[in-house]
This record gives sequence, structure tokens and C-alpha cells, in this order.
Amino acid sequence: MKNLLIALFLIIPLTAFSDDVDVVQNDTSLIAKKSATLQILDKPSGKTKTITIPLNHTEKFDKLSITALACYQTPEYRAEEHTVFLQIKKRTGADSRDQQIFSGWMYKNVPGQNPIQDDTYDVWLINCQ
Repeated sequence: MKNLLIALFLIIPLTAFSDDVDVVQNDTSLIAKKSATLQILDKPSGKTKTITIPLNHTEKFDKLSITALACYQTPEYRAEEHTVFLQIKKRTGADSRDQQIFSGWMYKNVPGQNPIQDDTYDVWLINCQ
């Protein structure tokens, strides 16, 4: 009987707690924003520029063409994170053809998770607005 009471005492609080955790873990709501603000660095010259790109528009910087396709922010009650889906093309060669150098998600708090692999440029997310 004593073992049964101890087991019930241990199981009931853990079950209640795990339900609360599931609610938090299953909360995947993100707030869709209308534009992305990016910082761009031209490594050889040291020149930087901050640009705001409306979704589904393309902005140019030097040899880059950057298109923001989606931008999200976490709700106020969660740790702040911004994430953007970008497509970045670079004008290369004598015929000035655009070559895609990046297509994917970029995260404000973890810029090294999905960096642009380019010798000339660095691009990182400042925020979604």
C-alpha cells in the first residue's frame, strides 16, 4: 500500500507537468511579417549597407540580387527570434549572368547556422517587420 501511494504521488505531478510542457512544445505559432531588414557586407571594401526588402520583391546591392520570400517572428511571450527565407543571386562573369549563391532560411539569433558561402559578401538578418 505504501508503494502504491508513493507511485501515485510521483505519477500525478509528472503527468500534470508533462501536459503543460506539451502545450508549450506544440505551440508553433509564428507571426508573419511583410518585410525583412538585412545587413550586407562587401568583404574586400569593408562597405556595409542595411536594406529593407518587402516580401516577394528583389533589391540589388552591388553584384547581389536579394529576394525575400517569407519572414516570421516569434510571439511576444516566447524568446525573440526572426527567420527569413531568402534567394540571393550574384552577377558573375563577362556576360553578367546571375548565379544563385543562396536559397534557404536565415535566422537572426543563429546567423552561422545557414550562412552564405561567398568570398565577397556576407548577409545576415537584422529583423522582420
